[in-house]
Amino acid sequence: MQTPLCYTRNGLLEVPRSKNGYGVYGEDEIKLLRVIKALRQKNYSI
Repeated sequence: MQTPLCYTRNGLLEVPRSKNGYGVYGEDEIKLLRVIKALRQKNYSI
């Protein structure tokens, strides 16, 4: 199972960071994660 951090490290997802280094997931990032999830469920290689 891949995580959002893996997607960020591989350049698939760009997440803004707060001052303390935590990822701040906005609506656009959530939409992209949903697309990635749907593609993975259909056995697409990401």
